[in-house]
Amino acid sequence: MEPHVDKLLRDIASKEGLHRSFRVTVTSDVKNKSFHGVVKSVVLEDDSKRLPLILKQCHTDDLTRDVQRTHDKFTNEVLFYSDIVGKINAFGHLPRLPKYYGSLLTEPMEAIVLEDLREDGFEVKQLSEGLDIVHLNIVAKALAKLHNASEKWKNRDPDSFWKTLNLLKETFFIPHENQETQRLATLLHEHALIEVLKCVPTDLENQCSDYIQNSMLSKLGEMNEWVVPSKGDRFTTVLHGDAWCHNFMFKYDSTGNPVDVALIDWQMVRLGSPALDLVECFLSSADNSTLLTPDDFITTYSNARCFHKDDLIMDFPRWGRPGLFIAVSILVNVLIEDDSPIADKFGNAVESNGIDSTLRLETRSRIQGLLRAALSLGLFHE
Repeated sequence: MEPHVDKLLRDIASKEGLHRSFRVTVTSDVKNKSFHGVVKSVVLEDDSKRLPLILKQCHTDDLTRDVQRTHDKFTNEVLFYSDIVGKINAFGHLPRLPKYYGSLLTEPMEAIVLEDLREDGFEVKQLSEGLDIVHLNIVAKALAKLHNASEKWKNRDPDSFWKTLNLLKETFFIPHENQETQRLATLLHEHALIEVLKCVPTDLENQCSDYIQNSMLSKLGEMNEWVVPSKGDRFTTVLHGDAWCHNFMFKYDSTGNPVDVALIDWQMVRLGSPALDLVECFLSSADNSTLLTPDDFITTYSNARCFHKDDLIMDFPRWGRPGLFIAVSILVNVLIEDDSPIADKFGNAVESNGIDSTLRLETRSRIQGLLRAALSLGLFHE
């Protein structure tokens, strides 16, 4: 184990009251091909106490770090757990989150240590399966808790809200100063949208294709403006920012029904309209049959927040675009025939000036369902 990680774990053990002769067991690497780094399962224990933990470590490749804004992502997540959570909790209950134990933000050795929720019975459903409406409605209620408590913080203590949240760094919708980094980032974004264009059903070509081509693909240079909230926006609140099924962990009862959800991976936490979280969540995570009925998901969320869904839907044309973009990027980059981690594609993309990936037939079908759902939500109207 690296010296800096060893010291971090020793500091955590001391703070948690473990005996100085505690044992460290790295039980496994947690396979997650969508995460740009390493995730390990670690157990700290002595004769009287056991701490099951998740250790997230950064990717060390310079190009990957630059494209992914690795340092900013780890800084965002640490700020969320160490500061933002406490401030939101003062105004309302948050959904289940992993407990935060400690972190290191020295470049390029970033690491964060969190509770291993699997020990409490939580588990992740795979993106390839998708989520049915029962799972998604549980997520909708969890997101409503986050957004509602955050909005109360904004309304009752706006100075604290804006001062704290302005410390967050945007890590996805950004221009890059380095020319090579920008070239690769643009390549990845263009690839996702071009693959989606290939999947557009013929009966949706006039609406979907025109929107993706003219409002997304041709405007990638302006993408940083897509997610800039203003203090006058009615619904501005704290967003998860990366709300898709690999960042949800579900707990089940004895009959296999989901009864709770935990929200994890807060590296893209940001400010904005709830429409972004909702659009990304539903379009990226819903299974094929559930994609046919987005209204159920939106209604569940609106009821949980006690306001009329039509008010929220007014935000969909503006904030749905970044949500749609993240959703299609997830499906195109994760649900491919190649099983390698996303980070491994970077080197190949640089060498070949392109990305070679083949979408499964099931993925193409899912993207077509996604586009129909996006149309019904009014996303293709600016």
